Amino acid sequence: MLRDGADAFVLALAARLHHRGDTDAARAWVSWARALEDSTPLQIADVALALAAEDVAEALADTSHAPHDGVGGVVLQALRARALEQSGKTEAALTVYEEARRRAERLGEDGVASNLALRFARARLFARLGQNRGAREDLHAIQAVDHDYLGVDELLEATEISKAERGRPDREMRRAVFERDRGACAECGGNFDLQYDHVLPVALGGATTIDNLQLLCGECNQRKGPRI
Repeated sequence: MLRDGADAFVLALAARLHHRGDTDAARAWVSWARALEDSTPLQIADVALALAAEDVAEALADTSHAPHDGVGGVVLQALRARALEQSGKTEAALTVYEEARRRAERLGEDGVASNLALRFARARLFARLGQNRGAREDLHAIQAVDHDYLGVDELLEATEISKAERGRPDREMRRAVFERDRGACAECGGNFDLQYDHVLPVALGGATTIDNLQLLCGECNQRKGPRI
C-alpha cells in the first residue's frame, strides 16, 4: 500500500521523467505505483504515457472497462477517444468524444473545462477528416462560452466553409433546432411566425450549423436583422 502522498510523488516524478524524454522510466514508476494501489490519477497518467509512447493497444486496453465517475471518468474517455483516433478508428473516436462531452455536461460547472477541451479535440478531428461544418459547430459552441479559447480562431480560419455551406439549413438540421428550442422563439417564447436565424450572421462568417441556429419569431428576427 502506498503511503499518503506517495501517489502524488510518483506522478510528479513521472511528469519530470517524461519531460526529460525518459518516457519508459516514467511508465515504469506509474506501473509500480498502480500495482501497489491503483487510483484514477495514476490510471490517467498511465494511459497518457502509453499514448505518448505510441502504445495505442495498451491505452485502449486500459480504458476498455466502464469509466469512473466524475471528471476522472471524462478524462479517461477523452484519452480513449484519442487512442481510437491514433489507431485510425475515427468514427469510433467521434462517438466516444460525444459520450465524454455529454458526461462532462452532466457534471455542471465541474465539467465545463472538460467539455470545452473535448469539443476542441473533436473539432480538430473533424477538420482532419475534412468535415468543416462539424468542426465549426464545435468551435462556435466553444466561443459561446470562452471567446478567447486558445487555438479556436486559427482552426476557424483553417476550416472556412463554402458559400453552399452557409446557405439554408436542411430538413434534419431544422428538425434538430426545432426540437432543441421546443418550438418556441428563443427570445420571447412565442410560437407564431417562427423562422430559423443564424446566431452569428452569415455576413460575419457564421456557419449553418445546429449550434449556430436558433428559432426566432418574425418580430424578434426583424429586430435582430435579416432572416436566413
